[in-house]
Amino acid sequence: MNDDRRMSFLDHITEFSEALVRLDERIGFKRLFSYLLIVLLIIGLFNFKTIVKETIELYSEVSDQIHDEKMIKRDEILADLDDILKEYRAHVGADRVLYFEYHNSKENLAGIPFKYIDLVMQDRSYWAASVPIDMYRDINIGAITSLYEDLKTSVVIFCFSGVEYYKGTPWKQVPLEQFELDYSGAYDIFQADGPKQQVYISIPGARQPIGLLVFEWLDLEKEIDRGKVIEVTASFVPRITGLMSVTTK
Repeated sequence: MNDDRRMSFLDHITEFSEALVRLDERIGFKRLFSYLLIVLLIIGLFNFKTIVKETIELYSEVSDQIHDEKMIKRDEILADLDDILKEYRAHVGADRVLYFEYHNSKENLAGIPFKYIDLVMQDRSYWAASVPIDMYRDINIGAITSLYEDLKTSVVIFCFSGVEYYKGTPWKQVPLEQFELDYSGAYDIFQADGPKQQVYISIPGARQPIGLLVFEWLDLEKEIDRGKVIEVTASFVPRITGLMSVTTK
């Protein structure tokens, strides 16, 4: 293959890769990776050593470009989420709200991934202290399995002081003392900085939960309007799910 033909061919590949970058927003990176592998095999028939080398370099550039664009999009989404959380917390009347996201980052020796949860964002009243990010870094879901599983069926779990146990649909109410017994792992983690009233709210995804919201009231004597929490949640959770689902593609 002469230089002119090779350069012309690479130009077409470059144009094709730019089109794939745009398609990434619709098809996702995993499918894009599969398509590029197919392209790699096809162009290898023309000039294996030279074309494959340059295609790998091109793929690296495309990957970096996709990553950069996703990071920019992620920043925009988190800015929108920050506004939503401020509004959500104000309507609920909580002292503090924490937003966690689930992720898979490690595997065991059998290749089975561990699921973790990280604190991504928080909003608070001026009188409530902020929570150190490192305090909730890489929390293994295995430590909060009971809470995680119950949130799949009871989308909202109230952990209040001075109340009776109650399980309804789609919410559940657990006295603070009982919460320690039923969800010991979650209690050790989320009540580590002192006892407080909390509401746990699952952020559902298409196939599995995307994240977790934890609203907190530092005053154990404060009466919280559960009906209002449920009403407001019905309005805000779909907004958060729609917004954060963009980052899972």
